[in-house]
Amino acid sequence: PAKTGHTGVWKIDDTIITNETVWKYLENKTAKAVYEQIQYSIEFVVDGKVIETKHFTINDKTITEPAIPTKEGYTGRWEDYTLTPSNKTITVNAIYTPNEYTLAFESDTSVDSIKVTYDGKITNLPEVPAKTGHTGVWKIDDTIITNETVWKYLENKTAKAAYTKLSYLVKF
Repeated sequence: PAKTGHTGVWKIDDTIITNETVWKYLENKTAKAVYEQIQYSIEFVVDGKVIETKHFTINDKTITEPAIPTKEGYTGRWEDYTLTPSNKTITVNAIYTPNEYTLAFESDTSVDSIKVTYDGKITNLPEVPAKTGHTGVWKIDDTIITNETVWKYLENKTAKAAYTKLSYLVKF
């Protein structure tokens, strides 16, 4: 008889009985159903590559997932899945979310901060406070940042207002 999540055969003693079996016994015999659990497969995939395949049976409610590989600047997790018996292999993909950091701004007149994400452009950069007779830019360490700058830092940072004195050329 069929049993969900199992394959089965009829056996007499240790001999499998099928529709093709020729009866060679001189007495009545009882065939017993012998079941074996089906092994189902689940693949864990990172960036299109299978990093590990696990197996489970109908009785398994959970499995031990492989460690998700680290990816600089990102937090990883396995996508949600259910251990459902299937003729197809279950595929579970790694999902990576860019980490969020704080970018603080310091100038002579103000302090402010914004949230930035790894690998994302700094799109909400505030204006550098005006300083009479100067032009200003934001700098992290010695690097000028703009709304086109892609965040590649793995920590919170502070941008400081850097000013250059305007010079004028007067000709007579």
